[in-house]
Amino acid sequence: MIVTKNLKNAKSKEPSILTLGTFDGVHKGHKKIIKKLINESKKSNLKSLILTFFPHPRNVINRSRSVKLIDSISEKEKKLKFLGVDVLIIHPFNRKFSDLSANQYVKSVLIEKLKISK
Repeated sequence: MIVTKNLKNAKSKEPSILTLGTFDGVHKGHKKIIKKLINESKKSNLKSLILTFFPHPRNVINRSRSVKLIDSISEKEKKLKFLGVDVLIIHPFNRKFSDLSANQYVKSVLIEKLKISK
């Protein structure tokens, strides 16, 4: 599994399929989503890619209601590697990133940067 610590260094040359989320516990529900991602990536000959954030977005946007994480970043990495994810991007979440419009996010991050096709 390739691990990248921000979107600046994450440039996909191959079409990919993505799921995104904080995956703070990589619990049973998360595993089901991730297994579906991996199965679909193999079926479609795409790279499986997970985009997650650190710190947790709620801890940046609403500091008065901070979220306690179940897994550390290294624990999350180990679990995702074990599940068979091709690429993990852990992007720093900050106010500037949260201010991207939906169109900017989809166009510049998902389509242009990560080459998401599904």
